[in-house]
Amino acid sequence: METRRIAGACFSGGALCSAVAVILGPSFWWLGLLSGLALGYLAYDFGEVWKAVVIAAARAWEEVSKGLGIFLSRPYYHLQLFAWTGVFLIARWFFLAIQAVQPSTKSQEQLSLLDVAITIVAIVFLFLIILSPRLLLWVLHSIWRKGEDLDRWEHNRFCREYVKGEGRYFQNMGFAEAHETYPNIIRWFWIGLLWLIPEAGKVCVKCAIGIVLLPWLVTRFLALFFWHLFRLIHSQKRVLCAIDGTLGGIISYFLLAETADTATAKVVLVIAGGILGAFLGVVNWELVSKRWLRVGAVTS
Repeated sequence: METRRIAGACFSGGALCSAVAVILGPSFWWLGLLSGLALGYLAYDFGEVWKAVVIAAARAWEEVSKGLGIFLSRPYYHLQLFAWTGVFLIARWFFLAIQAVQPSTKSQEQLSLLDVAITIVAIVFLFLIILSPRLLLWVLHSIWRKGEDLDRWEHNRFCREYVKGEGRYFQNMGFAEAHETYPNIIRWFWIGLLWLIPEAGKVCVKCAIGIVLLPWLVTRFLALFFWHLFRLIHSQKRVLCAIDGTLGGIISYFLLAETADTATAKVVLVIAGGILGAFLGVVNWELVSKRWLRVGAVTS
């Protein structure tokens, strides 16, 4: 059973190595070398790899998303405008990209008119959303409620070390409830507005930083993912399959590539690379590893 799995992984690595080398050679034949190493390494006990992928992705995402989760866990009332604006800008850029790749002048004129129409509709729709009475009332209500919470917190500084939370928690703790009179509402609204302006600026800065750092976050996630995956699945048998399978594919390529002028000859070259890789893997495992080096108890 173990020998069969090693032979299958080596065959896959050798076949892919020779196939990529034939397709991209002779200038980029070395990409077949990398492809064969990767597939030979991963093809051995692929069920274990599939399980490890989920675990590695979860661990990598957990490490990357620590700060991002803290930021997204808070509600930001002023992000709706940015969100809708971003959606329409992305839609507009999409049509501009289509327009750029169209060779026909007539198609460009049609797409230009369509782009203008979509932009106008998007702007009108955006203003309708912003000026919607329900949304406007909700935003105003949220602002003065935030001001009310801040005002109560300011007047109860002595309990900051004992009371966790804001707003309605004070009422539950027995503090006197301020009446919702017009003077209080107006005062709370201005308190909330003065809090909202710098907070909106902070969110804009964070969004800009996030856009700039997005490639770095993706790179960090991928690096952590492959590192965790490597730690979960690495074994001597995988190294054996990667090396022997790729070696078979490279030998087949250099011996048969010059005479592989037809499609049938190229298919034969690929199959020969897989068979040679499987042969080298089995010989390495059965003779060298198990009988000569006596590593039959290699952990997988």
